[in-house]
Amino acid sequence: MGGGGLRSLRAGHAEKQARWQDLFVPLIEPRLPDSDCRTLQARAIAAAAIICLQAANEEWVRLGGQVDLFDLYDTAVQAIRRPI
Repeated sequence: MGGGGLRSLRAGHAEKQARWQDLFVPLIEPRLPDSDCRTLQARAIAAAAIICLQAANEEWVRLGGQVDLFDLYDTAVQAIRRPI
């Protein structure tokens, strides 16, 4: 795949992630405390959840599907929730 094809693939992936965010934000936002930045917070939470699922899925594939995908997702989420 040439450079243009890879860029097109990445753009399509980013567009798909943005659509998922658009679906999740209305579900997350009402659960957050009322504030001026609640929409931003909801978008950040949605984006993080999507990226954690992507990372878990990639690890699941790397491991040949031999582990539970939900466990991998939980591990990914805990990694970003844990203070450094």
